[in-house]
Amino acid sequence: MDQKTSFILLIFTLLASCQNYVYKDYHEFKEQKWSQNKGISFEYKSENTEDKNQTYNLLLTLRYHVAIADELFQFKIRITAPSGKTEEKALSIPRTDGTGKLRSEELGDLGDIEEAFLKNYKFEESGTYKFEINHAMLMDEWGGILGVGIKVQKAN
Repeated sequence: MDQKTSFILLIFTLLASCQNYVYKDYHEFKEQKWSQNKGISFEYKSENTEDKNQTYNLLLTLRYHVAIADELFQFKIRITAPSGKTEEKALSIPRTDGTGKLRSEELGDLGDIEEAFLKNYKFEESGTYKFEINHAMLMDEWGGILGVGIKVQKAN
């Protein structure tokens, strides 16, 4: 990656940090491929003792190589509350909008896209929530994937 690309990605990262996130984590795929049977787990500790009415947006982020041919990114997300209660969400993220315009930020050979999988979510319990993300693409091994992450953002 050249210096100009690195600088622009740094600026995007700095701007993104101003978005009221209370949690961000990211898993990098060093081999640039994601096996369908390898779920990626993240843990967020909720301490909702102060404001039980606070709501959050939960977002999935994906970094990929722009040469991949996929136009629709598909995921399964399992959320496990501290009590063990689970819920599952399916998430499909189109790479373009209805007019063909990219929804992702593509710069050089990298693309970044994020999408809310839950909006105005309340963490009903105090403790650690676990998020497990699997891709739900048609192939077992999804190539060209550099990383996946999760963000928890205070809803306005």
